[in-house]
Formats: sequence, C-alpha cells, structure tokens
Amino acid sequence: MNKNRFLLGASLLVLATSASYADESLLPKDLYIGAGIGIPKFSGGEAESAAADAVIGSEGATLKAFVGYNINPHFAIEGGFISMGKGHDDDQFYDTFEAKAWELNALGRVPLTSQFTSYGKIGAAFVTSKLVDGGGDPGIDKKRSADLTVGLGLDYQMDENLTLRAAWDHYEEMAGIHGGTKATGVLNNDSVSLNLILHGDRPFEEVAPLGQGSDSGFYVGGGLAVADFDGRICDESDAGCENQNPENEAQDTEMTWQGFFGYQYNSYLAVEAGYRDLGQYMVYEDYPLDTIDLTMWNADLVGTLPVTERFALLGKAGLVKYSMTRTDMDQSNRRYKDNGYSYSVGLGASYQIDNQFSLRANYDFYPDLGNITKLADGLEPVGEASVSVLGLNLMYHISPMRREDVTPLQNVDNDGIYVAGTIGLSEYNGFEGASSDYDTGRDLSYQAIIGYQFNETYGIEAAYADLGKSVDDDNSNERAEAAVGSLSATYSIPMTERFVPFAKAGLTAWQVGREQDDAGANVVERDKGTGWTVGLGAKYALNESFGLRANWDFLPNLGRESGVNQSVDDSGKSDVHNISLGLYKQF
Repeated sequence: MNKNRFLLGASLLVLATSASYADESLLPKDLYIGAGIGIPKFSGGEAESAAADAVIGSEGATLKAFVGYNINPHFAIEGGFISMGKGHDDDQFYDTFEAKAWELNALGRVPLTSQFTSYGKIGAAFVTSKLVDGGGDPGIDKKRSADLTVGLGLDYQMDENLTLRAAWDHYEEMAGIHGGTKATGVLNNDSVSLNLILHGDRPFEEVAPLGQGSDSGFYVGGGLAVADFDGRICDESDAGCENQNPENEAQDTEMTWQGFFGYQYNSYLAVEAGYRDLGQYMVYEDYPLDTIDLTMWNADLVGTLPVTERFALLGKAGLVKYSMTRTDMDQSNRRYKDNGYSYSVGLGASYQIDNQFSLRANYDFYPDLGNITKLADGLEPVGEASVSVLGLNLMYHISPMRREDVTPLQNVDNDGIYVAGTIGLSEYNGFEGASSDYDTGRDLSYQAIIGYQFNETYGIEAAYADLGKSVDDDNSNERAEAAVGSLSATYSIPMTERFVPFAKAGLTAWQVGREQDDAGANVVERDKGTGWTVGLGAKYALNESFGLRANWDFLPNLGRESGVNQSVDDSGKSDVHNISLGLYKQF
C-alpha cells in the first residue's frame, strides 16, 4: 500500500506542478497522463474446504495512475495501474481481500459540448489478488489472472491542458474459486473515482450540428451491462421458512446483455419493450455453491429531457415478467423455478451520434423478484432478490431522428437559497459485531435538503436522509436502520443553462438502530456518531424556479463494530450507497 500511495502522490505532484506552466505545453498534443482517487465496492466470495463466505464489505480507497494517447477525437488507448482497496467477508475471523492491476483499455468518446465529453471503455486487467486468512489457519494466498474491465465516465476540460474526470470502472471475476485450506475466491470490483488529467494543448471544439430529421419513429437497440444481484435463499421445505430458519445471502455481479425495440412519439416520450438475460449468480453463503439464473421480458415508458441537440437525459418505468431458477448443488442439482411479475425504474442519458444511431447509458433497478416463502415446484422456495443494472446500448433509428431544439430559459439566476426533496434507493453493506452476521439489502430512502449557492460554482447545503432498513443474513426479522444529517460543500460545473453536474463532500451525524429478534421479542437499540460523506449529482432546470435533481451519496462507517453504546456486539457497522431523484425549488 505504501508503494501505491507513493505512486499516486508522485503522479499528483507532477500534475500539480505542470498546471503552473499555463503557457507551455509539457506533452505532445495527443498524449495525456492522469491520476485519481475513488471509492471501491467489492462483491463475490471465497470457499474453504466445505464452507463458503460472501464478500460483504469494502474499505480503503481506489488509487489510479494512467497514461493515454488520443488516436482521434473519438478513440484513445490507455494503460495504467490501479490499487482497488480492500474487501472483507462475513466470516467471524474477518478474512480480507486485496486486488491491484495493470490494465490496457480502448476508449470510445462522444463530445457533449465544447468542454464535456463522455466515454466508454473496455480492456484487459492483469490482476494480482490476495486473501489474508484471519481464521484458524492464518496465512496469505495470492492469485494472478487476466480479466475483463469495462467502464463509463465524463470528462470536463478545464482549460487547454487540464481535464477533470469522473469515472466508474468494473473488474469482472478476478482470480478463481478454489477448495482447500486457503483460497483467493472470486472477486468483482466496482470503483467510482475523480481524476485529474494533464494533456498537450487541446483547443475547445464545438460539436457539429445534426442534419434534418423527425422527432418520432421506430428504433431498435441492444447492449451489454453489469448487473449487481442482492438476494437470499432458504433451504427448507416449509413455506414458513422466512421466520424459522437462517437464510443464505446471494450477492454477486455479472456481465449481462439485452435487446429492445421502441417507438419515439416526440422529443419527450417513448414506449419500448425488450428481453434481458441477467446471467447466473453464485450463492456464496451456501456450500456447495447454489446458483441463480434470471431472465426477463420488459415493457417501459421512457421520458426524455433534451439538454443539447445531441445529448438528453431520460427516466423510465415499466413492468417485467421474469423467470428465476435456483440450482440446488447439494440436492443433486435439483432446480426450483419461479415465474412472476414485478416492476422496474431507471435513469439514463443518451447521445445522438448522427440521425440514425444513438448511444444510451442507463441504470435500471428491478425489485421484488422471486419469492422466499412460496414453494417452487412443491419443494423449496426459489429465493428472492433485487437487481441493479448499469449498461451501455447502441440504438438504430429506422427513420432519421432529430429532437426539437432546447427552449432557452429567461432570467435564470441560480444563486441564493434552494430546497429539495428526493426519494431513492439505499444499499447496505456491513456486518454485525462478533457474530459474523452481515447486513445487506436495499430499501427506499428519503432526503430533505436546504442549500445556498454563492455563485455558479460554489455552494453549501444541509440534508437529512432516512436510509431505510437493511436485512441480516441470520434472520430476516433483524434489521439495521440508519438516519443521517449532513453538512456539505458543493462544486458545480454548468454544462448548459439547464443542466448542471456537481460534486459534494462534507461531515455527517448519524443514528443507527437495530431491531433485534431476541427470544421472540423485538428490541430496538440505537447508537449515534459522526462521520463523512461524498457524492456526485446533477440538476436539470424545468423552468426558472423548479427543476429535477439526481444524486449518488456514499455514507461510510455507519454504526460501531463493538456494539450499541460500546456494550454488546450487536450494533454492527455498514457502508451505505444512496441513489435518489427528486425536485428542487430555487428562490
């Protein structure tokens, strides 16, 4: 880790020093170097002899350093080094995992404005992963592997030599699962990071206008995605197993694909339907490892908000018909299947390459899949799950497509006081004291915000968030619930007069309660503390006073390992990711 910190520090020092030479280019025009820091999230599991444990927590920071070359304005190659931080499992001995990699990537870029450019990447990561066994046979096991990496990001060109990058990177199935005394396991890593890039003189370039077209017509599309599965199963032939028996958590990440077709009514509304294969997921808490396969058909209503002629935001909601199958490995591969209906919601953005082709990046959430109590095939429940999906799709418009021009706002003034309210989705990742039970699951969250914008760049805001409840892997009646107050500084970068991305960082005061099933009696115990938070988001002005606001907040270390009021080992500690959408009012 010291070497990694030295590498990052040296990279940032070079970039900071170079920034002082505003009139001199230190690099050729198409060469660039960069470094960054971010937040890791591990998933996966490891097996030891006849037992298996799920990876349920992450700690530390993602550290990155890279160098790239622009082949042309739309394509680049990039190589670099990343230290992914640490993960840990739910074993009572607290096994820990580390991963670092050298990687080589191809980047595809699409310019949104003269200063903002979005990109997608795909490449190979040459990973060294390490398991530190904290149990009865302490030791270190290392594994090297070549693995797939994909990512999405947004670049903001600050001047001709410096660019700020927000990035999401995914590393798929690092290392391999093994039996025996020690095992590295299967690790997936998702990282969100901020990066500073130094490049040769690069003038600002305006985006070329689109040709003529219609804002309505049919389209088809398809693409790849990363799906994050969070669920639980119960090995019991009694429909009452939810309240009687321990459950096994199923947390895993998989590459998936989808295909769809739709009809665009106008610049603001579309309907579409499609098919999605969400892959196969491992139940690491069960041994031998059960698997869950999931496919679905979906029908969605899609709303669009144009930001520029080529770039638009979107929201979607719809119905899904799913098929969920669990393969029980300790029952001669017996299969339990459940077909059912649920709903989905999503957010995204699209970029029109030309009048015929578009790119779409989207986040979709599918709750309430499967069933933990209903017997599948008269034998056992198939389990229940929620799935979040982040994907990139290519769309073909059968008729040439061109949205209406964005209507300019009048008398826009974003300075001053604003209030906002959002509703969203919180995801818990943590554990409960020495019992080795862990808190996971997703729940609805609510947030109220009041802030003050000093100018178009700097602001301050206070917020209160109810983050809902987690689910404990030992008994579904035992839950952690968190509420957080925060005070944060905000940094905004207007893309247009309507669309303003922002970043924020601040301090928190939290309260965590645990509803514990104690000999049949529910007992609520609470603890309080302080911490920190970081986040990213964006605002879209509907008119001069009202708008939409979307944000992602990371709230680490809520609760205590040593128990409520430092008395008993039942408080636990969780990291919470919160994604939310709502309205704001500018005064």
